[in-house]
Amino acid sequence: MEENKSDGKVCCAKGKAPLFMGLLGFFLVAWVLLLVADRLGLGLTSVFSTRSITVMGTSTRQQTNELASFNATVSGKNVDKAAAVSEVTKKSEKLIADLKQFGIADNDLKTQSLNIYRDQIPYYVDGGQQFKNGDWNASISVDITLRDVSKSSGLTDLLAKSDTSNIYGPSYSLNEGEPDKTALLKEAFDNAKAKASSLAGDMGLKIGKIKSVVEGVDYNTPIYSAKGMGGAGGGGMESGSSSVSATLTVTFELQ
Repeated sequence: MEENKSDGKVCCAKGKAPLFMGLLGFFLVAWVLLLVADRLGLGLTSVFSTRSITVMGTSTRQQTNELASFNATVSGKNVDKAAAVSEVTKKSEKLIADLKQFGIADNDLKTQSLNIYRDQIPYYVDGGQQFKNGDWNASISVDITLRDVSKSSGLTDLLAKSDTSNIYGPSYSLNEGEPDKTALLKEAFDNAKAKASSLAGDMGLKIGKIKSVVEGVDYNTPIYSAKGMGGAGGGGMESGSSSVSATLTVTFELQ
């Protein structure tokens, strides 16, 4: 009886070995077939593969600047505080009236930065420095948006001849709001796809489905002409252009 039991176990073990080898052979053959199919571009191993390629596509265009920004400051000074404020208020009103007559719309004028302070005059007593109150100073700044950049020289002349204590501008830029980037984004995607296809081809592969697309950082860089650096006193001024960019980071599957 014991001898028969032992023979039964040996027989069972021998029966499992061919089954295991058969399954192993099946999986090996299936894997080889899948690899061959993948090399032929059938993409049958995509279920098992996580291979991908990530590239960055960019597109840049130059757009002519459409706006010019200026800032003008008027100042007043008087021993009396109220008189100093009244003086600078009248100058500000006169400046704004001249700007409106020039053609600047109400919405393109912004009065801000009212500043009032008193001079502190140093004097010496027994070799030590002390201070006493002096005149009152007041100033008002006006932000100006010019929508017809061809008039930049004329506006600069107006500001230079007005009763202003400080002038800044013109600073050129694109029109308000985000530019239409639909075409830029398409060009950036085409650029990314071309890069990915080239790199995949170098590896003997092809790109497949898109796994992810992320829009990157945009850059608005003003580019001025030699004459367009701004400043008071008139002269020929050119608005130049700004660089508008779109960036996409795209991940493709590899086949």
